[in-house]
Amino acid sequence: MLKLQHKQPLLSENDISTISQAFLEANITDLEVREEHVQALKGATTPKSNCVICHKAVSDKVKAYCFDHQKNIKKLE
Repeated sequence: MLKLQHKQPLLSENDISTISQAFLEANITDLEVREEHVQALKGATTPKSNCVICHKAVSDKVKAYCFDHQKNIKKLE
């Protein structure tokens, strides 16, 4: 569908090369460092929030929506 709407490619060869290079540079190839990174990501948790009405856990997206629309939400203690 995009090909029908756009005569020119959305990304140039230079854009593709730049993106590919960024992925290559960000990739962690050392297995020990990669495992430390994975464990750090697994351990990094954010406090969850609960709905004050039904007391169910809510996602960050729902929490942000409620705050933006003046709904009541509290942090899980």
